[in-house]
Amino acid sequence: MSHNLVEGRRMVQAASGGQADVLGHCTGRLVEGNRGTRPESKFDAEKVFTACRDHGTAVEINSRPERRDPPTRLLTLALEIGCDFSIDTDAHAPGQLDFLGYGAQRALDNDIACLYGDVLPDNHLMLGLVRKYGFSEGRNPADPRLLRVRKTLNPSPAG
Repeated sequence: MSHNLVEGRRMVQAASGGQADVLGHCTGRLVEGNRGTRPESKFDAEKVFTACRDHGTAVEINSRPERRDPPTRLLTLALEIGCDFSIDTDAHAPGQLDFLGYGAQRALDNDIACLYGDVLPDNHLMLGLVRKYGFSEGRNPADPRLLRVRKTLNPSPAG
């Protein structure tokens, strides 16, 4: 069995198994940076994103400038399939939390109208960003220990 088929099967299992809220780093690519570059992995994106949609697993928009994952064509496909999206800073240090703006801009550029995620109430750094970018807050119905944050964006007008 080819690596592409195995990778796609694992991603479908992850999206449909009930243990994942977000499918992240879907291609694993690196497009720039001091770690070098890495091409995106190949997988049956239509099958993976359909599993995400069918099981309520959001597709991550990775905000790290050197990743820009998923690529625009895959964001478009996931949107067409009807996936939910979650922006992840992929921060490895507090100063990188501001990467959220890059991910939000990618969502806007791709006409993704609504984002959501869960935040621990004691994560003051993340709550500060959530409030800075105007997300609404409520309790996650499945896990009341978490805040469910949501933001409706203003996608570009159709035309």
